[in-house]
Amino acid sequence: MHAEPDDTDATADALAGWMKHGHTYTTSVTPDYDRGPVPYEAPGRPLRSYHELAAIEKVREVFYGEDGRPNDLWRRFADNVSLLDFPKPNLNAAKPDVLMALGQFNQTQQQNLTDYTSGLGSYKTRGPAFFRDLNEAQSITGGVGGNSAEFVTTISALRVNITVHDGRSQFRLASVVTAGNAAQAV
Repeated sequence: MHAEPDDTDATADALAGWMKHGHTYTTSVTPDYDRGPVPYEAPGRPLRSYHELAAIEKVREVFYGEDGRPNDLWRRFADNVSLLDFPKPNLNAAKPDVLMALGQFNQTQQQNLTDYTSGLGSYKTRGPAFFRDLNEAQSITGGVGGNSAEFVTTISALRVNITVHDGRSQFRLASVVTAGNAAQAV
């Protein structure tokens, strides 16, 4: 599942309008949030939650099904786009879409990098591994093509999710841990 080019431009335009005060729309998107059943105003700030996408006109059409639930594009977006601000993503945790978009790795290189960090494919007998430096990645990708310089091998932010069950009740705690200013909420 993917968005059509016209949808992509309009979706990006609507998202920019949600995040920036005074955004000048460049597509046919003309959100009218103040005339909805529950009027509201675009916040003019970056997303704080992926579920906020449901409030954004045009974006809602792309990322949610007719039943109002997040679709595969929403899950793919949430898997690949961080709500935190940090200079470069960690190569050890990068998903295939990020490897392709930032690292310009081809499909075989993406698969090899993912297999290496997951302990799958030809790396199954070795188990999951991680890159200590970017030069190690070159040996996995074959050194031709791709751009590992767009990544780091250190953790900028670590999300910790804890769920405690007490009978039928569940209590959840989610936290993001970072060293110094390695990553910040936007």
